[in-house]
This record gives sequence, structure tokens and C-alpha cells, in this order.
Amino acid sequence: VFPRPKKDVDRMINVDMVTKPRPHLREGEKFKIVLVSGDSDFSYAVEDIRAHAKTVGALLEVHVLTWRSALASELAAVADHVYPIEPHLYELDPTGAAQLRLHYENRAA
Repeated sequence: VFPRPKKDVDRMINVDMVTKPRPHLREGEKFKIVLVSGDSDFSYAVEDIRAHAKTVGALLEVHVLTWRSALASELAAVADHVYPIEPHLYELDPTGAAQLRLHYENRAA
């Protein structure tokens, strides 16, 4: 397996996000998409699948999990909920969180 360039991965996620949920969106049913990225490249795909959900009468929620500094305003504008990773970093990786905190404190000084 060869590593794929980042934009190829973004493209694949965009295509999957627009095509894979479509058969599952039904009138009156709730559907959630959780996107772990803050990249503006995903905002068009969110808008597209949201338009399709509206057409069929489905209730779509888009949740975005990302670093605060990585959140594009375009994506924030089309998401229903945005969850920053930073408050949960210590729970996920206590050692890494402490090192990251020191790094940012030293940069600010």
C-alpha cells in the first residue's frame, strides 16, 4: 500500500460523505455525520448532503471534532455542532497534553 497525498484522502472523504449516506436518508429520520477535521474543503460536501437530506425530508446533524486552530470558518458555518479537541486532550493523552501545554506556555513567554 502506497501512502496517498493529503488532498487525495480529502477527496475520498468528500465523495464518501456525499454518496454513502444518500440511500440511508429517509423522510422524518435522523441521521448524524461526525467529521474529524476542521478543513474548509469539507464544507461543500456538508452543504451538498444537507441539501439532499432536506429534499427527502431527513433530519441531518453534522458534528465536527477538530483543533480550535484548525477550524475553518466555512466549515463552522455549515456544522450543527463543533467540538474542540483541546479540552479532551488530557483525557486522551495525559503525557502529550502536558508536553503540549508546556510548549505553548514557552512560546507565549
